[in-house]
Amino acid sequence: MKQRSPLLAIFLIVLVDVLGFTIVIPLLSLYAERFGASPLVATTIVSCYAISSLISTPIIGNLSDRYGRKPLLLVSQAGTCAGFLMLAYSSSLWMVFAGRIIDGATAGNLSIAQAYISDHTAPEDRSKAFGVIGVAFGIGFMFGPGLGGVLGTYGMHVPFIVAACLSATSIFFTYTLLKSEKPPQKEHAETAAAPAGRRPSAFDIKTYTEYFRRPALGGLYVQFFLFTFAFSCFTSGFALFSERRFTTDHDVTYVPGTCELVVHGNIDPKTANIAAIVVDGKRLAYGTDWTVEDGPHWYDDEVVVVRGSACKLLATANKPAIKAELPWSVREVGLLFTFSGLLGILLQGGLIGRLVKSYGETRLGIAGFIAAAVAYALLGFAYTVIMLVIVAIISAFGNGVLRPVITSRITQVVGRHEQGVALGISGSLSSLAMAFAPPTGGALIDHNWLIAWALVPATVAVIGLVFALSGRTSASSSSTSKPPADPLSGDRRDSLTND
Repeated sequence: MKQRSPLLAIFLIVLVDVLGFTIVIPLLSLYAERFGASPLVATTIVSCYAISSLISTPIIGNLSDRYGRKPLLLVSQAGTCAGFLMLAYSSSLWMVFAGRIIDGATAGNLSIAQAYISDHTAPEDRSKAFGVIGVAFGIGFMFGPGLGGVLGTYGMHVPFIVAACLSATSIFFTYTLLKSEKPPQKEHAETAAAPAGRRPSAFDIKTYTEYFRRPALGGLYVQFFLFTFAFSCFTSGFALFSERRFTTDHDVTYVPGTCELVVHGNIDPKTANIAAIVVDGKRLAYGTDWTVEDGPHWYDDEVVVVRGSACKLLATANKPAIKAELPWSVREVGLLFTFSGLLGILLQGGLIGRLVKSYGETRLGIAGFIAAAVAYALLGFAYTVIMLVIVAIISAFGNGVLRPVITSRITQVVGRHEQGVALGISGSLSSLAMAFAPPTGGALIDHNWLIAWALVPATVAVIGLVFALSGRTSASSSSTSKPPADPLSGDRRDSLTND
């Protein structure tokens, strides 16, 4: 009897897992602010996850070789679920950190899923099989952030509860749909897991040095690190940046005969100075002209008390002439990430293959760094939603091109038996970039240096462009016209995250 393909099961497992992960992207840093975290501290939460996963993922991968994929996948998913529950019921900042550390300490869901595919597919079918994971990621990143933004309007803890439920669903799928079997034999494991992104230990300096010393490979690793550093700086700090840069209009209900307004939107005291109440075209400043009344309110409704002479304006103002301009919240950030995710799906759904055939991977990588640098630089000077949409389009092209192109070129300059280690090193570099990039950006946002924050990833992208141009000659001989290898080889979760 023909053995049933595990691809459908893996697709469902990865899709549900990614949905849970991406739901929290728009609100993690904003959630940390609720517990008194500064932008620097809030972005450091991402670094904690990255450092934990940098150490744990190789260990979990080795244990899966010894005890089997399914048991370790269940352990990894259980850690993710526990981490989300810790976040959902956090009552202080240390619990938020603990939740991310627990998740990072058991990271490796994707790597194990890839290894499982490698164990059950022929070498010639693995690229197509890994494409299934790519589709699951694309769908997850398209709908997850937007869903998180909507759920966040009902309470900042709600998305974490939903994410934990999705993680529990993923555990159920793993337990019921994947076969329990013996661990792969050593020889088979070494061969089968080759393209799956097997990481060397975080402290295996000898292996890292050996691969970095190869001229073509070392330059590509530097490009991958710089790309991930810039992207991580952007994704980890964008919610904090947008909260301080952009506002959106919210409805206001005037309570007749009083100096009170009911604002249909959440006002965070830490960013209330950016908000404004506008009465007949006059902007009322927080603290001087109005303040927020303490006490419980329904969902995101806030009671605003208008002070002094500004209160007299309310009695004479027409109801439509009263509005509140509030900083961007998880809802707006989530919608923007959803828009970017949609663009990414369109790009990787077939367009990138045509671009590679027309221009080659080397030229496309150069174009990707140029687009990323331009997008990040423009973001620093974007003050309107229209400008932000333009930035998102340019950024989606640049970042959507760079990861698959650089990953493909890495696989082409090593032997097939080395691909697992080569891609594992790129995953470790991704974690390393995530450890340093978020607090770098967070420190700048801490001082409200928003333009400087955007120029950091722009500058890093320019440096990446220099390396791409310098390696153009040596890479031209190895450039091919085939579409890039699966962009999700390695642990893609490490590269994201407005986690």
